[in-house]
Amino acid sequence: MKKALKIIGFVLLAVVVLLFLLTWWTKGKIERGEMVKFNGKWMAHEDFHKLVDGPNEMKNTPQEVYTIFRQALIANDLERALSLITPYSRDEYRKVFEDKAKLDAWVKKLPKKIRLQVSYENSDLYDVDMDGSINTAIFRKSEGGYWLIDKI
Repeated sequence: MKKALKIIGFVLLAVVVLLFLLTWWTKGKIERGEMVKFNGKWMAHEDFHKLVDGPNEMKNTPQEVYTIFRQALIANDLERALSLITPYSRDEYRKVFEDKAKLDAWVKKLPKKIRLQVSYENSDLYDVDMDGSINTAIFRKSEGGYWLIDKI
């Protein structure tokens, strides 16, 4: 009987440790921006793009990315907006988005349209007219051919 209780105890301990490690690993991926929350589910960027783009895997454009980004910010869907930012800029924008007052004021200034300034093979620069002040938005094309915001 004691031997059976020890085995059950070790099995339960192993399950608890594995659940803890899985939770810690998933939390780390979310914090690093490697996972996106879409329709209440956490998923990898590749899975998100497959789901959104469908079987023909149409590539997006910087204008489409900007429009979705702006709509996500207006809807206060910060995770969706962050999913449209390059991974190496995402943490910076996550910190910026924490100041709700500044974010709301900035979002109100975002124009509906942006204007192409210059285009390169894997990056485009756009003019963003924010109440008369022209800012530059930089878009980068990922290895998979998807455009993401690097700076706005």
